[in-house]
Amino acid sequence: MTKKVYRGRVVNVVQEKVRLGNGHEVTLDIMRHPGAAAIVALNRKREVILILQHRHAAGGLLWEIPAGKRDGEEDHLLCAKRELEEEAGVVATHWTRLTDIFTVPGFCDEKIALFLAEGLTQTRIKHDDDEWIEEIRSVALEEALEWIDDGTLIDAKSCTALLMVERCLRKRRLLEGDKSRAKKLKG
Repeated sequence: MTKKVYRGRVVNVVQEKVRLGNGHEVTLDIMRHPGAAAIVALNRKREVILILQHRHAAGGLLWEIPAGKRDGEEDHLLCAKRELEEEAGVVATHWTRLTDIFTVPGFCDEKIALFLAEGLTQTRIKHDDDEWIEEIRSVALEEALEWIDDGTLIDAKSCTALLMVERCLRKRRLLEGDKSRAKKLKG
């Protein structure tokens, strides 16, 4: 049984009666969310774009990677491309899907697709009316990772995506090293 509690612009809240794996029947409050995409935009100098954005629910300004919710059933990649341009004024030629994450699976079904965007070109920023972005900054990837360590960057999707990009780049270097060694052995 599902009871609609609230219908909002971003989320819907329902109460669902469910039977757990242990046989107990409980009523859960669930937030339904259309999902989102978040982007680590990496330039040739190994800098990432971070935005300082007002997040009322979190009590102020947070450093984040560009991100936003899907419009209806919008494809995650299309959402990522749109959000990167709207929030940071950047388009990218090369996209890698890193992973998908649930934000707070205890009470919300929001799933965020995390992307790495490369081959960046500056374009025009198109902020939404409900966005307050205080600052857009390019930061060395290593510095952004230090921001995670020192608590400057505490947004979960951003932390996860930046750590995934570090891992992705390490794998690329290993593969390139293997190709280089194989080429030397052949020659």
